[in-house]
Amino acid sequence: MSSINTEKLIKKLTEQFGDRVKVRSQYHVQVDSSKGPHDIYINKFGEIKFRRAGNRTSIENANVEQILLRIESNQKSYLDKMRETFDLARFINQCERQPVIDAAIFTDAGFKDSKARIAAVFVNKDGEVEAKSKLIQAENAAAAELAAINLGLSMHESVTVYNDCQSVVSNIQNDRVKWLSRTENKMADQIGNLRRK
Repeated sequence: MSSINTEKLIKKLTEQFGDRVKVRSQYHVQVDSSKGPHDIYINKFGEIKFRRAGNRTSIENANVEQILLRIESNQKSYLDKMRETFDLARFINQCERQPVIDAAIFTDAGFKDSKARIAAVFVNKDGEVEAKSKLIQAENAAAAELAAINLGLSMHESVTVYNDCQSVVSNIQNDRVKWLSRTENKMADQIGNLRRK
């Protein structure tokens, strides 16, 4: 069994998962996911037990590294959901009123306490998906959204980049950057896991 104090555990989790981490008590921490919360229990001796989201019965001994890997691997479902539910060509046609668009990049950011998680999601009409998500320092929410847009711009040279923050998009002098509503941008929001549903 691994031994660690609660403060160190929370720090490690927060570095990787940001505001998805919820401290329920001195001995119980949760990390939100698309399938519900992952439960992490730590006793007074620093021994850790982990219960994966959606599993009501099985609790296993784990160390911090194992927990980080298991939670990260659980996020694959976001990409699967995106492929199943997202018709890129029809969606872009509604946004730009053009008959055919080959690809797009969707960006979003979540900001809290000078930290931001940014995400950029590339999708093309063939179903190829590439997602990037980072935890960064930011002065404010607008700076976080700008960082997300720049992340998207860096992914591909000629693909249009969408973001749901109209005030930031309107101040960018780049024809590749366009605004769309938060509802339409929900996939980037989910991939980056930026806001709690």
